[in-house]
Formats: sequence, C-alpha cells, structure tokens
Amino acid sequence: MNNIDQGEYTYNTDHEMTILRFESIDGKNEIGMINFYPVHAVNLNNTNLLVAGDNKGYASYLFEKLKNPSGTLSGQGAFVAAFGQSNEGDVSPNLMGPKCIDTGLPCEFYTSTCNGRSEKYLYDKAQVFINGNGIVNFRHTYVDMQTINVSSHFTSTGRNETTCQAALGYAFAAGTTDGPGDFDFTQSANSTNIFWAILNHLIIIFSNLLKETWTSDSHIVIAGLANSYSHYITTYEEYQQQRYEGGSTLYGPHTLAAYQQLFYDLANNLARNQSVLSGPQPFDIRGRTISFLPPPLWDSVPIGKKFGDVITDVASSYKPGDTVRCSWWGANPRNDLFTEKSFLYVDQLVNEKWVEKDDIFMCVSLASYLVYSV
Repeated sequence: MNNIDQGEYTYNTDHEMTILRFESIDGKNEIGMINFYPVHAVNLNNTNLLVAGDNKGYASYLFEKLKNPSGTLSGQGAFVAAFGQSNEGDVSPNLMGPKCIDTGLPCEFYTSTCNGRSEKYLYDKAQVFINGNGIVNFRHTYVDMQTINVSSHFTSTGRNETTCQAALGYAFAAGTTDGPGDFDFTQSANSTNIFWAILNHLIIIFSNLLKETWTSDSHIVIAGLANSYSHYITTYEEYQQQRYEGGSTLYGPHTLAAYQQLFYDLANNLARNQSVLSGPQPFDIRGRTISFLPPPLWDSVPIGKKFGDVITDVASSYKPGDTVRCSWWGANPRNDLFTEKSFLYVDQLVNEKWVEKDDIFMCVSLASYLVYSV
C-alpha cells in the first residue's frame, strides 16, 4: 500500500524465519525454542466463539508434542516451544489462503509440501552462537510517545517533525477486509458522517526500514508484540492512505520515524556500554479500564445436581473413527479461564486407576444449556 520502496524487495512480505534453540550446557538435553515468523496470529475470524490458540498456539502445541515424551499433556512437558510474533503487520492467509513457500500450492495440514518442516529443519540445523559464557545485554527505557521531537534524519518529509497525542482514526473503526467493523465507518476516510459527528499492506515495510537503522552485519529480530500493545505502525506514505493500519497508528504520521530515532539511540548506548535514563513511568491503569464484554451474570444447576455431574455418559467401548458424545452440568467458561489447566481431559482406566491421556480440543464441540447459564 503506497510503498515507495517496493522495488527494493523481492517479495511483498517478509519470508525470513528465525529460531532460537536452547539446550543444557552439556548439550545433552533440549530445553526449548523460540520461533519468530511474521504472520498475523489471528486466522480465525471474528465470528469464532470457540476456545482456540489460533495458529501460533497450535504450532506451539504440535512442536511440544513432537519434542516431549509420548503421552505428555500440553503445557506439562519439560520442552517448551514458543512461537512468538515478529514484524507481522496484517500479513494474513485469510484472504488468499496459506501457500507453501517451496511450491506456492495451497498449504493444508495433510497435503502440504512444507507441512511444518521448515520449523523442524531450522531447529535441527541450529548452530551454537552462545555457549553459556557469552554476554546477553539490553537497554530499556520508558518513553512518552506523544511528545517526541523527531530529527529530519529520520523523517520522510526531510524536516524536523513531532509526534502527536494518541488517537485512532476513522479507518480503525472500519475494520479490515476479513474483519469489518460494526458501524458505517469506511477505510481511507479522513472525516466521518454527520451522524457520528453529532454523537461525537502492508506494515511489513516498516520493519525493513527499522532494520536498516542498524549495520548490515547485524541480525535483527523484531518482537512485534513486546511489553505493551500500541496498535499498528505504518510508514509515513502508508499513513496518508488511511486504511485500517494507517487509522490504527497512534501517534500520527511520524510514529515510525520516532521509533527509528529511539531505537537508534538505544542501539548506540548498547554498543558503547552506556546507561540510559529509565524515562517517565507509565500510568497504572489497573481498575480504571472499561470492558465492553459483560461478565457472566449467573450460572446454576437443577436442584440436587452439582457442577460436573454427568448427564449422559460415554459408551463402554469405541472403534477407531467413532464419535464420543457425553454431557455434564457445566458453566460459562469465562467464570474460570483454567489457566495452566484444561477444560477437558480424556482419562483412561489403567489398573483400576484413572490416568490422564489427552487434553486436545481440536475435535471437541461444547454445547451449553442456556437456561441455566446467563
């Protein structure tokens, strides 16, 4: 979208994948991995009401299943696989479908020509560059992004510029192609209609510009969702289009230039081993935020019943391919998110003792009795 540098890039999206592999110091035990790849974490559209980890969560689940002993429940194995976010912008397979990098053919779970092999190949071929004796260093500072004076060295206008107070544009309210907003806002709009007045692509290019702030011998990995969420960051040129991403850029058209300037300064301090000021402390907004999703109001069960009581039990045996159906008295899952637990376990009776065998949710459908849950 309005990218003045598009001729400098082979692709219109970033194809680079970076994997950090972690082992014990003696090299005998695999501990985990962190994967960085620039694809949007949301493939499921905004009509999905099921519990899901989406593409990143499912990738972590599958990789941990691969590396941990057979039968290990998700989240309980010694090996941890994290699929983090890189410079994903709005790069999504929702519109044209996912494509295999090697053939360009549709990427499907069972027939894909890549089928997850890229991640495992990179993991297996990972080279040692920190052996336990290296130094991991960092610089961190808080910044009020609304008050940045940006040098002409970084701006697209060639002039000294400033950021502005945080605000979301009308195009943000319009939503995206695969996730439209609820009202009559439109993309590319710089003003709204009289009704709202009375009531009162790709960002991937931004990451390339940010990387160019450093030297060519540096390997830069951008963690797109680190510390806090600050919406999108577009180039100055894309901001002028005021599509969804431009309308979601909080601090005005020079937001990217401000970030480039800030990271340039941090990198210089890091290279020279100089300290940086901690900066203004962010506001503590705990207890002051507003949720537009009302909490569950009431859950109950019939007289003489309790939560978890079985209504319809499973059969005593099944053949491969059979569908297992059962029902029990439950409640709205939002009453308890069951962090570090699961909403469903599949147990097997072994030597008169129930043993947890699985907790996968891929083939589980939950139905609720709304008369008892509000």
